[in-house]
Amino acid sequence: MEFEASKETLDSVKAELIIMNYFKEDIKDNQLNHFILRKLDNRYDGLIQLSMERNEMTGELGNVVFIARKENSLLLIGAGEQSEFGVEEIKYFGALGIRESKKRGFRKPTYYTRGFDDNASKISSLVEGIYVGDYSFDLFKSVDESKPKIIISTVKILWENADVDVTERIINKSKIIGESINFARDLVNRPGNQCTPTILANEAKQFAKSTSLKVTIFDKTEIEKMNMGSFLSVARGSDEPPKLIVMHHNPKDKISKEKIAFVGKGLTFDSGGISIKPSENMHLMKGDMSGGASVIASIVAVSRLNLPIEVIGIVPSTENMPSGKANKPGDIVQAANGKFIEILNTDAEGRLILADALCYAVKEKATKIIDIATLTGACVVALGEITTGLMGNNQDLANQYMKACNDAGEKIWQLPLFKKYHELIKSDTGDITNTGGRYGGAITAAAFLENFVDKTPWIHLDIAGTNWSSKDNYYSKGGTGVMVSSFVRFIQSLVS
Repeated sequence: MEFEASKETLDSVKAELIIMNYFKEDIKDNQLNHFILRKLDNRYDGLIQLSMERNEMTGELGNVVFIARKENSLLLIGAGEQSEFGVEEIKYFGALGIRESKKRGFRKPTYYTRGFDDNASKISSLVEGIYVGDYSFDLFKSVDESKPKIIISTVKILWENADVDVTERIINKSKIIGESINFARDLVNRPGNQCTPTILANEAKQFAKSTSLKVTIFDKTEIEKMNMGSFLSVARGSDEPPKLIVMHHNPKDKISKEKIAFVGKGLTFDSGGISIKPSENMHLMKGDMSGGASVIASIVAVSRLNLPIEVIGIVPSTENMPSGKANKPGDIVQAANGKFIEILNTDAEGRLILADALCYAVKEKATKIIDIATLTGACVVALGEITTGLMGNNQDLANQYMKACNDAGEKIWQLPLFKKYHELIKSDTGDITNTGGRYGGAITAAAFLENFVDKTPWIHLDIAGTNWSSKDNYYSKGGTGVMVSSFVRFIQSLVS
């Protein structure tokens, strides 16, 4: 998909399809209250006014009105109240516009942006939204020759009074983020037999091929040498060999001594192990590597953008399967930092593989650590599928990351991590247990992870609810690539 920035006016542009956002205020009191809509109404033979009078045009976010023409067909998309037209709404506008274009057979849509003023970040959000909307996962679908696939070839963005060169630079950077988001979604949507730890590692290497990233894949023997007993205890139950994926962005023109570690859970299928999950919806556990997918995608984006901060991505990857070699409730394993872990529930395995990956980040002298994982059902109960949970040991880092999420339009909420929660994971026979019981499950999981970051500033992101969209809305149904945009904006905030 190619992009073109243009200073053409709405009056002068010639296009297959013009996509324009409009607001609730534009149609109050049964009148077209904005001069642009009135001018358009004259050009489109009064059909906009007629749509409003028929209550087809409401201004609600996502409301669509389509007027067909041989040239300059028009797609009006409701954007809600103009005062609330933020990053998330802009992304939704971009995504819905591209989906409606494809549905109607258009390959070269033109976006006319309202409410952007001179805010360059809004163009970035629009481009990300267009990528999200253009996405479909059809790797395993047979080709239907009778229904040719509509492929968007070019998207033109009209932004009057803007510097075209600046706009094009923004677009090119945003394309990199959009491509990374969709790459993460591809990984999450793959079935477990098509995304084993070996395949995940190979996909990471392939995606990083055009970058300067140093990619190292550690196998089982090398993981054993690093004394990662917690990680390996989960891997033992599967016939698939584990992999530790390490991706290192180490630019020559670094502007600080920061070394940021992104650590992502790479559980390519989670059956629950001996503490086996119910069969209903177990197929969705192919997405238990969403955190790892987001880390891989983010660090490739950081490298392609050539951001002058050292960043290391760490993804422990395995399956959690029941077998004669699998972890058993009551087993005790030892992590790389020497801590003994009593396993009370083998379905609390994500924290076991993350424990050793966090130890690796500490060993690599990371100055800040951010881990991301589909870790607990408790977080979904608390925050639903809308909001990512955040916990950590450093408020400055938490604040900085939440600002990046706000800029990216990704919802996040901080949960407490008081010292009292650590008492819930004390073990009678080891140092800590891998579960703290029914109550506060998302927080006790984070308390567990805190045992492996030493004193490094650290935050934990629980994406168990936000990694997957259960219905078509802003995202199409399936993996979301959550936090890729926020990760990149976080690194950008360190260099701006």
